[in-house]
Amino acid sequence: MLYTQNRRTCEHFVDALVTFSSGKRVAYFIKYAADAKKHGLADLIRTIAAESAPRTADEFRLLTELNIDLITIKNSRRIVECGCRLDLEATGMVRNHLRSSPRVVTPRSVARDTGLGRRGSNALIALLQSGSVRLVDATSTITLDTQFNNSVGRCFS
Repeated sequence: MLYTQNRRTCEHFVDALVTFSSGKRVAYFIKYAADAKKHGLADLIRTIAAESAPRTADEFRLLTELNIDLITIKNSRRIVECGCRLDLEATGMVRNHLRSSPRVVTPRSVARDTGLGRRGSNALIALLQSGSVRLVDATSTITLDTQFNNSVGRCFS
Protein backbone atom coordinates (compact mmCIF):
# COMPACT_ATOMS: atom_id res chain seq x y z
CA MET A 1 0.00 0.00 0.00
CA LEU A 2 1.23 3.44 -0.81
CA TYR A 3 1.52 6.17 1.80
CA THR A 4 3.37 9.47 2.21
CA GLN A 5 6.11 9.96 4.77
CA ASN A 6 8.33 13.05 4.91
CA ARG A 7 6.87 14.16 1.53
CA ARG A 8 8.01 10.87 -0.07
CA THR A 9 5.78 8.18 -1.46
CA CYS A 10 6.53 4.88 0.26
CA GLU A 11 5.12 1.40 -0.04
CA HIS A 12 4.33 -1.18 2.64
CA PHE A 13 2.91 -4.58 1.82
CA VAL A 14 -0.23 -5.99 3.39
CA ASP A 15 0.21 -9.61 4.46
CA ALA A 16 -3.45 -10.54 4.06
CA LEU A 17 -6.45 -8.70 2.65
CA VAL A 18 -9.61 -10.51 3.74
CA THR A 19 -12.99 -9.83 2.20
CA PHE A 20 -15.83 -11.07 4.39
CA SER A 21 -19.19 -12.25 3.05
CA SER A 22 -20.67 -8.92 4.17
CA GLY A 23 -18.29 -7.16 1.77
CA LYS A 24 -16.17 -5.70 4.58
CA ARG A 25 -12.44 -5.74 3.79
CA VAL A 26 -9.76 -6.00 6.49
CA ALA A 27 -6.05 -5.51 5.77
CA TYR A 28 -3.83 -7.52 8.12
CA PHE A 29 -0.19 -6.72 8.75
CA ILE A 30 1.23 -9.88 10.30
CA LYS A 31 4.50 -9.35 12.17
CA TYR A 32 6.39 -10.49 15.23
CA ALA A 33 5.50 -8.25 18.18
CA ALA A 34 9.12 -7.27 18.82
CA ASP A 35 9.63 -6.25 15.18
CA ALA A 36 6.35 -4.33 15.10
CA LYS A 37 7.33 -2.37 18.20
CA LYS A 38 10.89 -1.75 17.01
CA HIS A 39 9.71 -0.35 13.66
CA GLY A 40 6.72 1.59 15.01
CA LEU A 41 4.36 -0.43 12.86
CA ALA A 42 1.21 0.57 14.76
CA ASP A 43 1.83 4.23 13.86
CA LEU A 44 2.66 3.32 10.27
CA ILE A 45 -0.58 1.36 9.94
CA ARG A 46 -2.55 4.37 11.22
CA THR A 47 -0.85 6.51 8.56
CA ILE A 48 -1.64 3.99 5.82
CA ALA A 49 -5.24 3.72 7.00
CA ALA A 50 -5.71 7.48 7.03
CA GLU A 51 -4.45 7.77 3.46
CA SER A 52 -6.02 4.74 1.83
CA ALA A 53 -9.24 3.87 3.66
CA PRO A 54 -11.92 3.08 2.53
CA ARG A 55 -10.88 2.49 -1.08
CA THR A 56 -8.33 -0.19 -0.12
CA ALA A 57 -9.84 -1.67 3.05
CA ASP A 58 -12.41 -0.84 5.69
CA GLU A 59 -10.12 -1.77 8.59
CA PHE A 60 -6.38 -2.10 9.06
CA ARG A 61 -5.09 -4.40 11.78
CA LEU A 62 -1.74 -5.40 13.18
CA LEU A 63 -1.61 -9.08 13.99
CA THR A 64 1.19 -10.57 16.09
CA GLU A 65 1.85 -13.81 17.94
CA LEU A 66 0.40 -12.04 20.96
CA ASN A 67 -3.01 -11.90 19.23
CA ILE A 68 -3.22 -15.50 18.05
CA ASP A 69 -2.42 -18.70 19.88
CA LEU A 70 -1.34 -22.03 18.42
CA ILE A 71 -4.81 -23.56 18.77
CA THR A 72 -6.29 -20.79 16.62
CA ILE A 73 -3.61 -21.31 13.99
CA LYS A 74 -4.15 -25.08 14.00
CA ASN A 75 -7.94 -24.71 13.77
CA SER A 76 -7.64 -22.14 10.98
CA ARG A 77 -5.43 -24.48 8.98
CA ARG A 78 -7.96 -27.31 9.45
CA ILE A 79 -10.92 -25.12 8.44
CA VAL A 80 -9.16 -23.92 5.30
CA GLU A 81 -8.07 -27.47 4.37
CA CYS A 82 -11.65 -28.71 4.70
CA GLY A 83 -13.01 -25.73 2.76
CA CYS A 84 -10.50 -26.15 -0.07
CA ARG A 85 -11.84 -29.61 -0.80
CA LEU A 86 -14.92 -27.92 -2.30
CA ASP A 87 -17.06 -30.99 -1.70
CA LEU A 88 -20.28 -29.21 -2.62
CA GLU A 89 -22.33 -32.41 -2.53
CA ALA A 90 -21.28 -33.22 1.04
CA THR A 91 -21.62 -29.60 2.16
CA GLY A 92 -25.17 -29.46 0.78
CA MET A 93 -26.10 -32.73 2.44
CA VAL A 94 -24.64 -31.62 5.78
CA ARG A 95 -26.40 -28.25 5.58
CA ASN A 96 -29.72 -30.01 4.91
CA HIS A 97 -29.03 -32.43 7.78
CA LEU A 98 -28.35 -29.52 10.14
CA ARG A 99 -31.85 -28.09 9.52
CA SER A 100 -33.31 -30.91 11.61
CA SER A 101 -30.34 -31.52 13.91
CA PRO A 102 -29.95 -30.48 17.55
CA ARG A 103 -28.54 -27.08 18.47
CA VAL A 104 -25.18 -28.70 19.27
CA VAL A 105 -23.52 -31.23 16.96
CA THR A 106 -20.06 -32.74 16.57
CA PRO A 107 -18.15 -33.72 13.42
CA ARG A 108 -18.45 -37.35 14.57
CA SER A 109 -22.24 -37.18 14.93
CA VAL A 110 -22.65 -35.47 11.55
CA ALA A 111 -20.36 -38.02 9.86
CA ARG A 112 -22.39 -40.86 11.37
CA ASP A 113 -25.88 -39.40 10.94
CA THR A 114 -25.40 -38.34 7.32
CA GLY A 115 -23.62 -41.55 6.37
CA LEU A 116 -20.89 -39.45 4.76
CA GLY A 117 -18.13 -40.38 7.16
CA ARG A 118 -15.05 -38.18 6.85
CA ARG A 119 -16.65 -36.18 4.01
CA GLY A 120 -19.45 -35.19 6.40
CA SER A 121 -17.15 -34.19 9.25
CA ASN A 122 -14.96 -32.17 6.85
CA ALA A 123 -18.03 -30.46 5.39
CA LEU A 124 -19.20 -29.49 8.88
CA ILE A 125 -15.78 -28.03 9.69
CA ALA A 126 -15.75 -26.13 6.38
CA LEU A 127 -19.13 -24.61 7.29
CA LEU A 128 -17.39 -22.66 10.07
CA GLN A 129 -16.30 -20.23 7.34
CA SER A 130 -19.89 -19.39 6.47
CA GLY A 131 -21.10 -18.85 10.02
CA SER A 132 -23.62 -21.68 9.68
CA VAL A 133 -21.95 -23.31 12.67
CA ARG A 134 -19.69 -21.99 15.40
CA LEU A 135 -17.48 -23.62 17.97
CA VAL A 136 -19.18 -23.88 21.37
CA ASP A 137 -15.78 -23.20 22.92
CA ALA A 138 -13.71 -21.00 20.60
CA THR A 139 -10.56 -21.98 22.50
CA SER A 140 -10.91 -25.70 21.83
CA THR A 141 -8.95 -27.64 19.24
CA ILE A 142 -11.16 -29.01 16.47
CA THR A 143 -11.48 -32.79 16.79
CA LEU A 144 -14.20 -35.28 15.87
CA ASP A 145 -15.80 -34.64 19.28
CA THR A 146 -15.62 -30.83 19.32
CA GLN A 147 -19.04 -29.30 19.89
CA PHE A 148 -20.43 -26.96 17.24
CA ASN A 149 -23.37 -24.58 17.69
CA ASN A 150 -25.74 -25.32 14.82
CA SER A 151 -27.34 -22.12 13.52
CA VAL A 152 -28.72 -23.51 10.25
CA GLY A 153 -32.37 -22.51 10.21
CA ARG A 154 -32.07 -20.84 13.62
CA CYS A 155 -31.60 -17.30 14.83
CA PHE A 156 -28.90 -16.48 17.36
CA SER A 157 -28.31 -13.10 18.90
